[in-house]
Amino acid sequence: MNPTGKKRFKEAILNNDIEYVLSEARDQIAAGAHVLDVNTGLPGIDEVSVMLSTVRSLQKTFPIPLQIDSGNPAVLEKAIRYYNGKPLINSVNGKEQVMRDIFPIVRKYGGVVIGLTLDENGIPSTAEGRLAIARKIVETAALCGIERKNIIIDALTLTISSQQKEAMEAVRALQLIKDELQVKTILGVSNISFGLPRRELINAAFLASALSNGLDACIINPLSSQIMAVYYAYRALAGFDENCLEYIEKYMHSETDDSATNAVIPVSKPVIRPSDRENACGNADLRAIIINGMKGQAREAAGLLLETKTPLEIIDEYIVPALDEVGKDFEEGRKFLPSSS
Repeated sequence: MNPTGKKRFKEAILNNDIEYVLSEARDQIAAGAHVLDVNTGLPGIDEVSVMLSTVRSLQKTFPIPLQIDSGNPAVLEKAIRYYNGKPLINSVNGKEQVMRDIFPIVRKYGGVVIGLTLDENGIPSTAEGRLAIARKIVETAALCGIERKNIIIDALTLTISSQQKEAMEAVRALQLIKDELQVKTILGVSNISFGLPRRELINAAFLASALSNGLDACIINPLSSQIMAVYYAYRALAGFDENCLEYIEKYMHSETDDSATNAVIPVSKPVIRPSDRENACGNADLRAIIINGMKGQAREAAGLLLETKTPLEIIDEYIVPALDEVGKDFEEGRKFLPSSS
């Protein structure tokens, strides 16, 4: 959830279009995301206010954990202050001033922090250099009362189009860091392919290599079919997916049908019949809109349903079942409803 290189997301942040932000979150969660990285850093905005508003809106709507991502300590502390649960903080690095600014916040709020292997001299070109910075981060964190279990080290993915010789050092650093420091590791996968065509192919190959070298977590786009295919395949190969049940469920019906590739795609806008609209925006969609708190879409979905159903039918068939499910989730602790304040 980051505006960098994403024009539409950037516009949503600038225009306070929280409905778009929530729709992006919903799509990523549906695609398999376990944590949402939330970054609202843009020039000329009140980042503290925007980050806080975004975190609150996401937490009111989805139960998924969030990673608070900012280079501004004031933004991190404000967001973490209002975050429900144990925060994941992105990030600290090996610079002395940055560690002095960030570690007290991590200690105060009991969070987990990502440590980037760079310092005043930049990013080391070798795996050994990155290990040395990781060691400094872990040792300094210990002096601040932060345990290793609350540190995740990012060996930093470089771009092969400009730093091809150094790029795979991040993968080599993973095992060095895990063996010596006994901490978890993370990488931002897509950084590897900036400036290249068909980036998803490079990203997928890089992710497979990193996972084979002990990567514990990855910052990825879960809407990329190639990336997620690598993820599910690796879990099956490594024994994390017992009896390959997750893989089978995901792909047992996804074999390519050659006949499907010969479809005729209409150039003109297709005519949408009332029944088609109901399938597109009614049924489970209206219920899902209510359950997920997507109030900006509820009016349109209800309006389309009114073409074929009475108001009472919509209430009985969609609104009441959705509210029942929200209430059940609330009672069982899966959903938290916002207070009036």
